[in-house]
Amino acid sequence: MENLNKKVLTFGCLPVFLVVLLLIFSALYDEPKPKTRTETIESQFSEWDGSHKRLEKYVKSQMNDPESYAHIKTIYWDKDSFLIVKTTYRGSNVFGGIVLGTTKAKINLDGSIIEIQD
Repeated sequence: MENLNKKVLTFGCLPVFLVVLLLIFSALYDEPKPKTRTETIESQFSEWDGSHKRLEKYVKSQMNDPESYAHIKTIYWDKDSFLIVKTTYRGSNVFGGIVLGTTKAKINLDGSIIEIQD
């Protein structure tokens, strides 16, 4: 009879232990919150210098010397379903001279470039 009581006690503690474990894991795991519109837009820009990450990558791909790229300023206009982003930068031309450039683009809210509007 004593053996039977130990088994009942052991099996009785197991569900309680599992429930407590489940509660601990559910408390530690937070559902990722959906980003707000502002967070979605701000995540497209560098926290360090304010440049638009994908537009900068595009500009560098079009330059003679991408290593010479230096971001100066980026501004944007929120047009509800898309953004207009204008970036100003410095870089070397084909002759090695430093030139100022600007590129303006229509950007999806997910950060992808729709069209360049130079």
